[in-house]
Formats: sequence, structure tokens, C-alpha cells
Amino acid sequence: MTAPLRLVAVLAPRWTAASSLAAELSARAATDSLPAGVVYPLDAAWFGRMADRITVHPELVELSGASRPTDGLGALRARPPQARQVVRDRLRRVADDARDAGAHTLVLVAPGAAWLADPSGLRREMRTVADSVDVVLPVRRPDDALAAALAQSVRLAEQTGETTLTARAALASDQRAHEHRYAELLRRWADPDGEVRVLVTPVSRGSAVDALVATLGPDAASPAADTDGPAAVVPPPSREALAAIAGLARRRARVGWVPGVRRRTDAQLAEVRRAADDAALAGAAPFAFTDPERRMLARRFRTDREAVRAHISWQWPEGAPAGPLRDAWIAWFSED
Repeated sequence: MTAPLRLVAVLAPRWTAASSLAAELSARAATDSLPAGVVYPLDAAWFGRMADRITVHPELVELSGASRPTDGLGALRARPPQARQVVRDRLRRVADDARDAGAHTLVLVAPGAAWLADPSGLRREMRTVADSVDVVLPVRRPDDALAAALAQSVRLAEQTGETTLTARAALASDQRAHEHRYAELLRRWADPDGEVRVLVTPVSRGSAVDALVATLGPDAASPAADTDGPAAVVPPPSREALAAIAGLARRRARVGWVPGVRRRTDAQLAEVRRAADDAALAGAAPFAFTDPERRMLARRFRTDREAVRAHISWQWPEGAPAGPLRDAWIAWFSED
């Protein structure tokens, strides 16, 4: 007799380190170092392999009946949309494979899907292949999330036009701010029938997989994967590196029409980005807002942080085994 199968769908807002989680899950799955009974289907079983060895499952958006952008940002990278029936068949196959392998938990990660997928449609589809379903929403302190979003935008300044490193600049994009309206997001995914649980996994320091495992409940003790080699996810550059990129982008916009200037500036931008990535991987402090800016953002997102704290308290009642972690996460979302 096969064990009941639990399907865990990690539906991430943008800029909540979903690529880091997917990279770590992919590396551990490839080396059989996930906790016993936990399966993370790699791209050979999903919709083909990718050069960077990171597996993601953005097709859950199509499975829900919604549309997925193919710009490479909304779906982490460009991948052609799939027909709903095709995704339905693929999900059933990986669920059957998980059961055949004796697994009790099947984990999927869909970056950007928290606001894209249709909740009722996705719940209905997932309940047909699993005995129980959990929707996990990664949540990140808004000041950290917006700093990461702004850093990404400035790093690609010649495409985005972003060259100002301030919290107000980060809030200038309605989409950036909306991604982290967690009070609304939790209401959006609440199951009126109570059949699908909604959990949050806070994005903070340390292993994203260990935080997810602690959220789900199984024993987090698991051998560390051998992840030597090129890192799949580069931390945000430092403030100094971003300022250098922004300055070159402004110069390119101002005098890039002059013969030879654009070519030289593009070469300089490529070199500055390469140096910034190397410094970030070597441990340089990533871009962060100033204390006054953080206090301003804390006021702006107070309701959302309160919603996260309340959900963590519900998720882990007093006396739960994950007490120290629970307390740390509540404190993390309480700091100004």
C-alpha cells in the first residue's frame, strides 16, 4: 500500500529568492540529498533540461487556467507556454512516479506564480493528483525585497532606465510594491473550503531548503549537497558597484550616440558587472536601504508585516517544535 502523497506548491512573489530555493533544491535532488521521502522533479521529468541546472515549474500557472508571461522575468526565464492538458498530464506522471518511489512529499517551485496563477483553478487541479495539498508562499521583508528588485533594475539600467538608488525609486514601480502586499496575497490564496493549507516560509538568512523543510514539518536534518562549481544565483551587487553601473548607464544614455562612445561604454558596463558579481560572490555587502528609508518602508508595509506575523503565529502555535525558528521569524518581521 502506497503512502499518502502530499503536494507542496511553492508559489513565489517576485524578488523572494525563489531562484535560490530552486537552485538548492535542484542541486540536492541531483545528488539524492533531499530528506528521505521528499521528491523534487528535475527538468528531465518536467519540460526539458536547462543549461544552468536549475529546475523550476512555472507551468503551474497554465495548469491553473491563467496565462504566463514569457519575457524571462515573470517566469524566471523564457520558456514556451504549455497547453493546460499537457501540464495536467505531466503533473500526474510525476505524482505517479513519486508514489512508485515511495515518496510522501512532492515539491514544485513556480517563481512569480503567486500573483499569476488562478487560486481556485490550481487548487482543483492539484487536489486531483495528491492526497493533501499545501500552498507555500515565500515572504520577504519588504525593505529587503525592494532593495533586491531595485538592485536588479539598476544592474540592467540600459534596458530599464533605472539609475536612482533610493527607496522612493523602488516604490515608483507599482508592480514592485504590489508583489509584497502580503495581507492581500494571503487572502487571495486562502481556501474557502479549508482543503488546501496556505503556509508561509520567510526568506531570511541561511539555507532556503532548510527553512522550507522546517515550514513543512519533516526532519530538517539532511546531508548537504556538493554544490561546488559555478553558483547559479548571484547576490545583489554592493551600493558602490550599482552606483558605478548607474553612472555608466547615464553616460550611455547622454552621449551614446557619439561614434565609439557607446561601444566603449558597453564594454565598461560589462566589466563593471563582472567585477560586481565577483565581489558579491566573495562576500561584499549587498545593496541595502538607509535606516530612514527602511523606517519609511516599514510604515508603508505595516499591515502586510502584521499579516505575516499573524500567519506565522497560526502556523506554529506556542510550544510547537519549531519554536526558536518561529520566534526568530516573528522578530525578523517585527524589526523596523
